[in-house]
Amino acid sequence: MCAYSACMTDNRPRMFTNMRDTDVATVELEASEEGVLILVADHKTMLQFGEASLALKRATFVWIKRLHAIKNQLDCTNPYLLFTIGQQPFKNINRYLRMV
Repeated sequence: MCAYSACMTDNRPRMFTNMRDTDVATVELEASEEGVLILVADHKTMLQFGEASLALKRATFVWIKRLHAIKNQLDCTNPYLLFTIGQQPFKNINRYLRMV
């Protein structure tokens, strides 16, 4: 999901690791029939460019909702959508994407 979205939107893969559950929950309330716009405030170029925006069609947003639902079933307390056991964002995403 991260690699696909990074290729299709020209966002850095690291931006996806900084996406929080609250970013997803907020956007669900504002979703239109055409799609959603996820705003990610915490990312590498935030100071220069402000929030990163990720526009997704409803069909693609279903992937994120599904991941969010799986995470909720695990009773995970990590605030990031792409989560780990700890409280930190998922690290080394670029390394893993290069391996793939």
